[in-house]
Amino acid sequence: PIRQLWVNEVKIAISNKIGTAVDVEDIEIGLFDRITVNGLTLLDQNGETLLNVNKFSSKISLTDLIKGKLTLRTVLLVDTKIHLYQNSADSEPNYQFLSNLFSSNDNTTKHDTEFTIGSLIITRANLAYEKRWLEGNKDKFNFNNININNIHANLSIKATENEHINVRVRNFSCDENFGFSINKLQFALDINPDTIVVNNFTLKLPQSTITVPNEVTIINFKTQPSVEGELKLERLHTEDLTSLLFKEPRMHYILTGTLNCQAHSDSTTFKFKIKEVNDRMKVTLTGSTTNNKFAVNFNNCRLDSTIVENISQIVPEKFQLIKNLGTCTLTGTAIANFETN
Repeated sequence: PIRQLWVNEVKIAISNKIGTAVDVEDIEIGLFDRITVNGLTLLDQNGETLLNVNKFSSKISLTDLIKGKLTLRTVLLVDTKIHLYQNSADSEPNYQFLSNLFSSNDNTTKHDTEFTIGSLIITRANLAYEKRWLEGNKDKFNFNNININNIHANLSIKATENEHINVRVRNFSCDENFGFSINKLQFALDINPDTIVVNNFTLKLPQSTITVPNEVTIINFKTQPSVEGELKLERLHTEDLTSLLFKEPRMHYILTGTLNCQAHSDSTTFKFKIKEVNDRMKVTLTGSTTNNKFAVNFNNCRLDSTIVENISQIVPEKFQLIKNLGTCTLTGTAIANFETN
């Protein structure tokens, strides 16, 4: 009975804190402030399940909890399901109330919530996101209906009172519903009120490895973001990207090279070089966007006939006439207009 009373008190406390229904099956209190919550369910403000966690375990400061502060250390989440959605273009997503709870940007409402995670380990998590008023492509990956499975992660978050946040992702892996997989993602973020610094970025796909060898700084990211950096394609196998393409290509290729990027909010400039290991493709491009206009400059770009034919297999049907071009050498500028919406 005492244990059940404790469970009920915790449910009420969390529900009052976030303003929505919370259910907990059982709570175990261990040594050294270790708490384990079994069967945690969080509903959104529409009454639908936003979060379900089979097992939540953490070292928690009970003293801080009594004071209204939530300080978690060595957090473990096992068998987690997260369901995010937005019902219409002019409605808020179902997780917005949580974002508002921990946001410090609201000058009219004072939030006294303090939230700290020392280390977070996630095992067997699923994440779904859908824009319910839009119908997504049912055969290929699309941003209107995302379903990510088998998420495993190990990360840490350290926040200070001056809005300085350090995020370190030691390992992240997942499988997307249409076949795109991440074997390992790691990086470190140093976030200040107007600057983000990215370090130690490595992305490993089943047959590909992409790294950012040097520190990348994003300045003025809240107003006019500006970034410069280098992306190294140690090995990029196009088969890893099949689910992101219009159609599966007849042949696949292995690309290597370095992508040097500069991006600014008023005009975006890209500079990169990609060289395929068998020398059938050499590309040097620069691009920019200004006033709803996209321009690409080609500097002696060469694609042999087999690559041109293969590209024709993955582009929309109206562009497939390019397969008749044979080996191409391109020098010049291509300009296209686009709508901001």
